[in-house]
Amino acid sequence: MSNWSPWDWIAYTCLGIASVGLALGSLGKESPNLFSEFPSFFSSPKWASVPALLFMLATLIFIVRLVGISAPAQQNNFLDKPANVETITSRTFTNERVTIDGREFYNCVFVNSILKWDGGYYAFHNVRFEGPKNFEFGKNNKAGIETVYFLKSVGGLSPALEQSWTARPELDDK
Repeated sequence: MSNWSPWDWIAYTCLGIASVGLALGSLGKESPNLFSEFPSFFSSPKWASVPALLFMLATLIFIVRLVGISAPAQQNNFLDKPANVETITSRTFTNERVTIDGREFYNCVFVNSILKWDGGYYAFHNVRFEGPKNFEFGKNNKAGIETVYFLKSVGGLSPALEQSWTARPELDDK
């Protein structure tokens, strides 16, 4: 659930409302006096189609998410895409140091991995991170290193990122 997008939450909410609607609909048929105080819309035949519509909407969202139509690429758009990009698809990286420069990752999972970036082009398409998110800048990535020092100086790093950075003293010498 921690990796769910807003669309996943919307789809599951639709399913939940649909199932509650079906349960209330059958309860209303068994005990009509129970719902006599509710507005007449809830007892109309139109209300009976709401659970089916919500179920269809949730199914559509799941299909779109499965195909990957709605998942935008996460990439550093300020760099031009080189001609010789390596494509990595459906791979799980566990406890690895992964260089991301010159690579596009599709449907990959990073488990307790360290992402190393030297400042080159990369792209993530529908990737998932499990465990701590650690990063490492190559010595040639001066802009990335200076950005982290700037964020550190103004208190802009999260505690987890701060810990990840200070755990790499070899990068503190710039």
